[in-house]
Amino acid sequence: MKPILITFFWMLGCIAYSQEATPPVIFKLNKGDKLIYDVRHKGDLYYYTIQIVECGPKYIYHWEMGEPKNKKGSVEIKTKAMNQSMKITTRVKPNEHLLLEDACILWISKALFKALANNSQPEITIDETTGNKMALLQKSNFTFRYKGAALTSEVLEVSNQQKFFDLKQFSVLNNPDNPLIVKLNMGFTAELIEIK
Repeated sequence: MKPILITFFWMLGCIAYSQEATPPVIFKLNKGDKLIYDVRHKGDLYYYTIQIVECGPKYIYHWEMGEPKNKKGSVEIKTKAMNQSMKITTRVKPNEHLLLEDACILWISKALFKALANNSQPEITIDETTGNKMALLQKSNFTFRYKGAALTSEVLEVSNQQKFFDLKQFSVLNNPDNPLIVKLNMGFTAELIEIK
């Protein structure tokens, strides 16, 4: 009986360890992929859709806001910004090509990702507001639709830990090669719901 119990507990331990050691789900974005975010801003509810034109080392995409906004434009995040920037913007201008050489949008830079992943609490600029000391709150799972099926991926939940109007929060994929923001709260909320 003892060998059976020992074997049972050994198997149980192996299962528990394998569940804890499961790496984050990593997926690659490609040219032509569409990312759809659910946005809530000042009482308006709409979809924000981006279509990727180029995906690394620089990022280029076309964006469109659905009803009731009905706006569109494009964004280019230069390689230097994707590698080094400690700035995030959430502002786009309709019918314009936004060129970002020192800030990121929808993604964070590799430098910022590394700092957050190492719990160093970097100070960043968000929409031209300086002094946002960001902290990793926790790692959690985030579920969305990917190519027609539900996908759960690990994210880093980040906040400047301020109150009310000064609160800035976002969740970014735990993937240094694709540090995509999947959820944010910065005076408005946006959440990735699907990648087609």
